[in-house]
Amino acid sequence: MFEQIRRASEIVFYIMGCSFFLLYMMYHNGIGAEWARWLMELFDQSFILVALLYGGTSFLRTLTDLKDPNMKIVLAVAIPLGLLYILLLAFNYWNALGFS
Repeated sequence: MFEQIRRASEIVFYIMGCSFFLLYMMYHNGIGAEWARWLMELFDQSFILVALLYGGTSFLRTLTDLKDPNMKIVLAVAIPLGLLYILLLAFNYWNALGFS
C-alpha cells in the first residue's frame, strides 16, 4: 500500500511542482498575474500535503520494507510529518486565525 501511495504522490508532486514553477514565472512576469496568483493560493495546501506524503514515504522506504513495514517506524515518521503539516496550515491561515 505504501508503495502505491509513494508512486501516486510522486507523479502528483512533479506535476504540481512544475505547475507552481510555471505559475510563479507567469506571476512574476505579469502574464495573467491575477489568475496565476489565485491558482497558487488555491493549490498551496494540496502541494504541501503531496510533498509531505512523497517525502515521508520515500524516507520510510529507506528505513523499512514498504511491503511489510514496521508500524513503530511508520508512526515515528508519520507523527512528525502530521505535526509539520498542521504547523504549515497554521502559518497559511495565520491572519485568518486572528494573529498579526
